[in-house]
Amino acid sequence: MDQNDVVANWVDINGNTLQRWVVGSNVPTGTDAIEFDLKLGGRLFGAGIDIPIDFQFPGIALDVNGGFGMSLDWSFDFGFGLSVSDTFYLLTNNDVNDKELEVNINVFLDGNPSSEHTPATATTFNAQAQLLFFQADLTDNRPNNRPSGIYGQFSLDVVGDSRGRMTFNRLISTPFKQLFNVGFGLDADLSMKATLSLGTLNGQTIQGIPKLRGDIDVNWGWAVGQQFTNPGFGINNLEVDLGSYVQGFLSPIAQKVKDVLDPVMPIVRLLNTKIPGLDIILDDDTLKGLINLLIQLKGRNPIDFSFIDEAEQIYALVGVIASLQPGDWMPLGNIAGLGSKAGPTSTQASATGQNVGSITEIENKLYGSTSSGGAGLRKDSKTSGTKKTPRSGFQVLPYLKDISNWMNLLSGGDAILFTYELPLLEFSADFEVLLFSYGIPKIASININAIAGFAATADLSFGYDTYGIRQAINTGNPLYALDGFFIGDWTIEGLQKGEEIEKPEFTLTGYIGLEGELDIFIASIGAQGKIVLDVDIDLQDIPKSSLTKNSDGYVTNITWRGDGKIRGSEIITMLGFQDPQLTNIPSIFQALSRPLNLINIDAEIRFDLDLVGQAFGFDFRENLLSFTLFEFDWNPTPVQPYLARVENGILYLNSGPDAGRRTYGETKDGGEIFTITPISPQGESALSLITITKPKISQPTKSLPASPKLWP
Repeated sequence: MDQNDVVANWVDINGNTLQRWVVGSNVPTGTDAIEFDLKLGGRLFGAGIDIPIDFQFPGIALDVNGGFGMSLDWSFDFGFGLSVSDTFYLLTNNDVNDKELEVNINVFLDGNPSSEHTPATATTFNAQAQLLFFQADLTDNRPNNRPSGIYGQFSLDVVGDSRGRMTFNRLISTPFKQLFNVGFGLDADLSMKATLSLGTLNGQTIQGIPKLRGDIDVNWGWAVGQQFTNPGFGINNLEVDLGSYVQGFLSPIAQKVKDVLDPVMPIVRLLNTKIPGLDIILDDDTLKGLINLLIQLKGRNPIDFSFIDEAEQIYALVGVIASLQPGDWMPLGNIAGLGSKAGPTSTQASATGQNVGSITEIENKLYGSTSSGGAGLRKDSKTSGTKKTPRSGFQVLPYLKDISNWMNLLSGGDAILFTYELPLLEFSADFEVLLFSYGIPKIASININAIAGFAATADLSFGYDTYGIRQAINTGNPLYALDGFFIGDWTIEGLQKGEEIEKPEFTLTGYIGLEGELDIFIASIGAQGKIVLDVDIDLQDIPKSSLTKNSDGYVTNITWRGDGKIRGSEIITMLGFQDPQLTNIPSIFQALSRPLNLINIDAEIRFDLDLVGQAFGFDFRENLLSFTLFEFDWNPTPVQPYLARVENGILYLNSGPDAGRRTYGETKDGGEIFTITPISPQGESALSLITITKPKISQPTKSLPASPKLWP
């Protein structure tokens, strides 16, 4: 420090500067004091360290190999005055944001930690990291115009009078807490531009999930007098790469579909061949329409050719995708609250700029565009005389554009990549045998008929999500990628919303009975009495349990809930599970009964009495009486691992070397935490519930009662 660092000013009694003091200058009129102001400061410590940085959050991990810089800087505004009225006093800053003493502690990311830097001179940080099963290319966004890091500040604010003077009189007459304000706070700001891809497995580039990019933001702050809060962790400005989506995901799927359909396409094209002039009498002027016309002329039900129409439309997908060359990033939105107890939330973005054209092009070619009048891939097939239920078909873009779908993936769950809802498979047949007739047939007669009928429906859908890819990366075995395929146990709407909207995959209906009718020329009326069998068969996935506890910590309820997806691994597990409800039957029948683990059955036998009639081509039916004769329900026990066993009244946990006794699920010891929770407070005989958790997962994986009757 030298004389150039000291500023001296002549001031009046109100603290206004009259002029700067220089050697040889005269004292100006109205002078009350001369003030000396010194700006002191410097660096106490500065260094760069090249070591790994590891950020850990519940359900998500970010490991970064890089470096950071550290600095400890200080500044002190020191000044004093000599006054005619106040004698000696200290100078203070009137601006409350300009503290007299400040000490800044900074730890920040630095791309070149081998050299000493300040936050202002630090090199932009770049690194590769692992985010869940993604490879992440990271670049520091430098939030608030400084590197990402932790910034702390200690400050001392000296409070003078309105003129900025701390006089002796003020010092002895004012409470201490009004003279000095001490502050200390920390701010953690991490903002990294991340591009997420799957990387490689066994030397091969992994395909199946499009590239994602966004800003990984972590914000946290604390100051003296405030409560500690959890950091805010989110991904903002999330975008998806349309190019990698089309080339790395859609194209391989379309090619596999083409390979499967190639052998049957000649038949499909033949059935869809137009017959000249047939459009005059039929909506469907193809060979399919002609076949159904001939069938209906014989009094039979027409054939549902939905699968033929669907095959032609899906086959066209290959050519459509081959013509797409999008190269834009489509904005998805923001994800907030990752790792929080309340769970993450998302905000959907709208497509803007060039990406609007690319995504619209894909939608138009795959599904058609009513607004532009374009003819897309998906068309309404002609009915050929059959009644059809609308189906969603091949759905992929709704999942691509849905930010909540990707939020599931980035918070430790799975994202659906596509679903396909097959046309309903329907079959029905009705039989009628005349037992007695009196009168003139077709003119006026009384008839008694034996009637019977059968109908069956299959409501199937399937899809693919990131579960299999995640398992393949975690295990290093590419075959696990196949476990991403699933059969839909819920409706497509339920899968999209994550809501449990069940549907029976198979329905069977049969009846047998008698009919009496009065037939008069163009009209008939009568009654039908019949025994009806209705069966609903619902495929089952493996549910997981959630617990409800009272204020004393006792478990009051266990709720089992699946995810609506039946995977190949789940089918194999259920076929190997012995339901405790069937342990008392002979062993040979136990093995034969295991397929029952795959289904729920609701069956009913009832008697129906209906009033029926027909006139001028219109049918009439009204139920007069209906009552149930027999009901049957089959609900298999959810697949559960044996987490414990009871021997001679002692509960043994199946852990460590006994982990294989669990039989199902995770059968290898892996550092789990076992928690035994009482279900009811009735002493030693009360049931208890065992929960097993993985520390890195931080969520229950399996729960079940530790009841002796459930253990082999």
